[in-house]
Amino acid sequence: MQAKQPLRKVVPIIVAAGILAATMALGSSASGVGVSPPSTLERGESVPVETQDSSPPVELGEETAISDIEIQQFAEDDGLSFEEARTRLQWQRQIPAVQERAMSVLGDAYGGLWVDPEDGHRLKVGVAWADNSELRRQQEPNAERSRIVAGLAYPDAVDLVAVKFSRTELDEAMLWLADRSLQVQRDGGDPPTFRLEPADNRIYILTSQTEIERGGSPPVYDQARSQFSDMIELRVEENRGEITGLAGCVYPACDPPLRAGARNLMPAGQPCTAAFLARDKTNNSLQQITAGHCTFGHTGRDIRYLTRSGYEDVGPIVRAEWNTASDSAAYRVDANAFWQAQSWVFVTSGPSTTPNTQYPIFSDGDPIDNQRICLTGSAVFPTQTLTNCGEVTGFSGPQQYCVDSPTGTQCRTTNNLIETDMCAKGGDSGAPAYALNRAHGIVVAGDGQCLTLINRISVVENRMNLNITRFQG
Repeated sequence: MQAKQPLRKVVPIIVAAGILAATMALGSSASGVGVSPPSTLERGESVPVETQDSSPPVELGEETAISDIEIQQFAEDDGLSFEEARTRLQWQRQIPAVQERAMSVLGDAYGGLWVDPEDGHRLKVGVAWADNSELRRQQEPNAERSRIVAGLAYPDAVDLVAVKFSRTELDEAMLWLADRSLQVQRDGGDPPTFRLEPADNRIYILTSQTEIERGGSPPVYDQARSQFSDMIELRVEENRGEITGLAGCVYPACDPPLRAGARNLMPAGQPCTAAFLARDKTNNSLQQITAGHCTFGHTGRDIRYLTRSGYEDVGPIVRAEWNTASDSAAYRVDANAFWQAQSWVFVTSGPSTTPNTQYPIFSDGDPIDNQRICLTGSAVFPTQTLTNCGEVTGFSGPQQYCVDSPTGTQCRTTNNLIETDMCAKGGDSGAPAYALNRAHGIVVAGDGQCLTLINRISVVENRMNLNITRFQG
């Protein structure tokens, strides 16, 4: 079983993430073409991110059966038997349905959903009772649980766990911290780094032993504790590398059909990785997504895709942004008679994967804490990332990362990212993040030491006005 990694220091101020909803008023509109500048974090309605999956739950069936290869890889990664791994992945297939039902049944008492590796990868639903009494918290909520698991293929894999804080309360605290973090950054200071871990029902403000010895806890810690009590805790995190954007070189070509996980090239020659295909919600045009910072300085110009016979034009950038709201871009797929685009991921060989050039995507949605997740990046030999898998390790506040662009080094702050322990290198920006045939997001940054940040698929779809396409067979 893969344990959650010790926390490490971020240098200088570049983590990203957050559980804040895509519906928050963050940054400028994604409707304009081009990369939007950083903007002030505005207050808006805070909706738990788990409400943002627009895809209906996918029923387990012959067309979405988990492959033996995927099961065997999970078994080897976590030291399980083949049958144990099969069962636990089948449990994770229930996540969308459990999310939807738990939020509906529990309402304001919903305290989040996570996978618990310490308890056999069971699904845990947090319940924060309104009266918050110890007696009420200790009661087994049989009626609520029965309504949540009714009709599931594996109802016994879901547990309800009493927690102190609801997801709404955690969201409010994250929004409060994000406001202060961005204000400190605008004032030229060193903003705090923080992360939500739903399985702990806590938000951790991160520091190092050196910083504690030098000046005590970060100033925002005492303010946050005063505002939110023991929802906030201080945690020492050492030896974390600098997080940067992951634009750079990539592995060899992929002929049509067009798919996720292969090399794309910006007009000025900067390579990144192509992610999922999508349809415009307004005009139904076919598009492909990637990281917004990859497109910096390339507004309206064609993206190219590497085939075995050389680079071929795909189509122009139609939307892009890199700001507090999102780091995402979309370009149109022209001449689809040539590209024959498919909702596949080019899964390459990696530490726990075997090649599959036609790995289908059947649905999309944001992952939960401790859930298994994979990426297919495109960093060039001998340091290629290829495909590797890990787990979601938490969600943290808005921070800044930098990339080289045609106009020089650019640094921006992005919120709403997911933190994982997958490995990524330069060239992996835009790479698809997925698991169990479900699109979860795109890679935008990392520290080169297997800390990789993912832009949520719900945020990308919302900001780019797209719906991820699904393989129809």
